[in-house]
Amino acid sequence: MPKPQNRRRWFILSIRVLAQACFAITFAGIPVAGMLMREQYSFSTPELGLILGPWAWV
Repeated sequence: MPKPQNRRRWFILSIRVLAQACFAITFAGIPVAGMLMREQYSFSTPELGLILGPWAWV
């Protein structure tokens, strides 16, 4: 049976992996969201850049 401290480390690691996976999925979806937003709202390229650009700062 693993020690309690060891179990806590695995728990923290799993939370960090889950958070990273969620961020990666969100970040990878930006190009798809951009195409859909351009079609739906008729944004120009500069407008779309202003809307999606702040994701670079996250």
